[in-house]
Amino acid sequence: MDKKAVFKEAFEIQEEIAREKKAIKEKEWLLQNLLWQLEKENVGRLGDYERKKKITIKRIISSEKFRARWPELFNKLAKVTLKDAQAEVREVELNEVCSTFEQVSWKIIFYGRLEHV
Repeated sequence: MDKKAVFKEAFEIQEEIAREKKAIKEKEWLLQNLLWQLEKENVGRLGDYERKKKITIKRIISSEKFRARWPELFNKLAKVTLKDAQAEVREVELNEVCSTFEQVSWKIIFYGRLEHV
């Protein structure tokens, strides 16, 4: 295959991916705004559509608290991730240096039947 053609095709695919990523980000922004409108108006279900809430609890380590509690381990791990810390420290103790936060996401459920055009 012609190397120039390979470069050209790779460049075109790269550009197409960039355009599609941009379009997806714009649609995600639009979706978030629509979901925000429904939340603001407290609309949970209307007809065959329902807005479902999903709450995920995330836990993060406070580096400062972890370093204060286990300085040698902090130096050994260099970058303390939750996974690495869980392998080294008991869960009960680890909870003392972690904080949690809720991440809320929404999904629209359709219970009706889609009509084929």
